[in-house]
Amino acid sequence: MLEALRNATGSWITKIFLGILVLSFAVWGVADIFRDFGTSSIAKVGETEVETFAFQSAYRRELGAVAARLGRQLTPDEAKALGIDRRVLSDLLTTATLVNQASQLRLGISDDYIAQQIAESPEFKDTFGRFDRSRFDLLLANNGLNESGFITRSRNLAVRDQIAATVAGSPHIPKVLARALNEFQNGERVVEYFTLPSVELDTIAAPSTGDLEKFYDANKPRFTLPEFRKLSLLILLPADLMLTIDVSDEDIAAEYDARRAQYETAEKRAIDQLFFSDDAKAAEAAEKITAGADFTTVAAEYGYTANDIDLGLIEKTGIVDDNIADAAFALKQGEISPPIKGLLGSAILRIRSVEEGVLKSLEQVSGEIKNSLALDRARDEVIDIQDSIEDERAGGLSLAEIATKLNLRHVTIEAVDRSGKNPDGEPAANLPDNPEILRLAYESDTGWKTIPLIRTMAALCGSMSKPSSRRR
Repeated sequence: MLEALRNATGSWITKIFLGILVLSFAVWGVADIFRDFGTSSIAKVGETEVETFAFQSAYRRELGAVAARLGRQLTPDEAKALGIDRRVLSDLLTTATLVNQASQLRLGISDDYIAQQIAESPEFKDTFGRFDRSRFDLLLANNGLNESGFITRSRNLAVRDQIAATVAGSPHIPKVLARALNEFQNGERVVEYFTLPSVELDTIAAPSTGDLEKFYDANKPRFTLPEFRKLSLLILLPADLMLTIDVSDEDIAAEYDARRAQYETAEKRAIDQLFFSDDAKAAEAAEKITAGADFTTVAAEYGYTANDIDLGLIEKTGIVDDNIADAAFALKQGEISPPIKGLLGSAILRIRSVEEGVLKSLEQVSGEIKNSLALDRARDEVIDIQDSIEDERAGGLSLAEIATKLNLRHVTIEAVDRSGKNPDGEPAANLPDNPEILRLAYESDTGWKTIPLIRTMAALCGSMSKPSSRRR
């Protein structure tokens, strides 16, 4: 037979024909094969790529899961209508984003950890609870995966979960802290003590002058006052500037529109759904319910349990099919719908309860929005005013004179120690709650010292030293 083919293709007419056929494939047919050659990814997040094969595998798995729930295969148009491709791509992009962030943070998962997770996975174990290699290979093959691809996917998911758990998970209490709290709350002590008899005061001899001097020399810190400094402060707080900032009603309304989702609580409904891919069965079930049959009883006749039909308490966006979602949120509480034609079949809906959505009015939140806008603008003004203060200081004006010229708040604290207390041991009045002020004031000599912007406060401090100690 091979010899016959060789003889048949030996003529010059056949060779010309084959040449034309090869050329036509090169121009039209084969071009599609080479057009995407070398394109192995469909998206890229930083240095992390979303590979075409990974998307295809994830898409097939999601398509199979949805088909299993519906009891039939989906057509490409139905899958597209349900947004399966977009949902899969969104999940892969989320994972790629976290994996890329992990790479930047130099986070990683060891091979031993991945191997342990695979070995301990229940779906890969036999009836004796041992890892079954053949079962592992079979499940990977059924899901369109090879071993290296599965390990890469497992590693990416582990890195993603590591970052996500750090941000959103419950914080782990350190063992040291738990042990300390347990000892503090539940610890017991054995106390031994003795009592001293009272002593008549007239039996105690008065100390001599030498005894007093010796005691004083040994306890000088007890008789020495701390160092105090006089501070002159020019304080800039956004809260002080807010009163001078005008926020128009138009600005408040525009901000309200921009933040509308922040002030709105979406309506939620507890919904039961009977879904039929066969419209005739849907009509049959609807007739039974209309005739007085109980909704749950009819569902059981068609093989549905209470859990199967319960969609839970959900928002409108939680229902994939727009037609069914619109119908579900148009019904009143307790109503049962006729068959609703959806993308994949017909559904009969029952509304068990309704939680109305709430939108705070502009009047309710206008004060909050006004303060927020004023505070944001005040923070910007603080920076500009600080520059003006520096210019005036360079011109030789005192803090009090600058405060008068720029209409700012000037504070003088007559005496304050390193801990922020006055000579009476009380917290110094008018001292801003900022430890940097005292730190820089005590690090500087008498004169001017600039305290940089810290959070929302800018302060300029002139410090005057007093004696570092005084004998009582």
